[in-house]
Formats: sequence, C-alpha cells, structure tokens
Amino acid sequence: MATYRDLATGREYPFSRSTYYKRRRLAREKGITMEALARRIPVDGRGRHGRHARASDHAAWAAGGRFITDRGYVRIRVGTTHPLANRAGYALEHLVVWYSAGRKVAKDCCLHHKNLDRTDNRLANLEVMSRAAHSSLHADIRRRGKKGRP
Repeated sequence: MATYRDLATGREYPFSRSTYYKRRRLAREKGITMEALARRIPVDGRGRHGRHARASDHAAWAAGGRFITDRGYVRIRVGTTHPLANRAGYALEHLVVWYSAGRKVAKDCCLHHKNLDRTDNRLANLEVMSRAAHSSLHADIRRRGKKGRP
C-alpha cells in the first residue's frame, strides 16, 4: 500500500498523495485535524465507490430482483456464465425469455414489444422484426402518436 509523508509535519499517512490532498481539503472544510479525519474515514481503497446504493436500495431496482435500465428495458441477474450476460452477470429479460423458449434472433433482426411496454416481457408480447421494419414502425408511431393521429 502506498504511503505519503507530509513534509511540513513529518507524519506518514497510509494512503497516496492525491488521497492526502483530498483529505486535507476535507479536514480544513470540517475544521478538524487530519488524524481525526483518518479515524472517521476508514482507508479501504474503495474511494467514493463504496457508498453507492446497491440492489433494492437503488432507485432503478424493481420488485423481484429486476433492474430497469435508463432506456426502460428490464435487466435480470443470470450469472456471468450465461450466453446473454454482460460482464456483471445481467441480461435483458426479453432476450432471456425469447431464448429460453428455444427461439433465436438473427443478426439483422430485433425483438419488438407489441404493446410498446418495454417492461412487459411475456412471450406473447414479443415478435421478431427486421431492423428496417422496426425502425420504420417506430418512426410511424412517432409521427402519428399513440392514438394514431398525425
């Protein structure tokens, strides 16, 4: 582990130089000493990332262990060995439903939600479309609106 020696005081701290300056600024803002700050904030190497909301505490978490992406699709935990999984072990639920039914999607095709609800991943609500047909369908919906009016 990298250590940093403060040249003004001669004290040695169990973290890097950049962490030292961040903590020194924080100690000045709070009006406490560096030693008191070191006792209050443990040095575990995680930095700011240790305080993120996880799982059910996260705002995008849905019931049943489902995770809603920023584009409105549902991701579920399938494990890192699953063929559809990303590096974190999550996969899009509609693709998992489609592949578990024994169906495949060609490279130039995509899955379309018939009722336009991206969280409704029933097999009856999914259909395979070519990417060109899917794009033109959604462009027509954008032009006409959901009620079918221009």
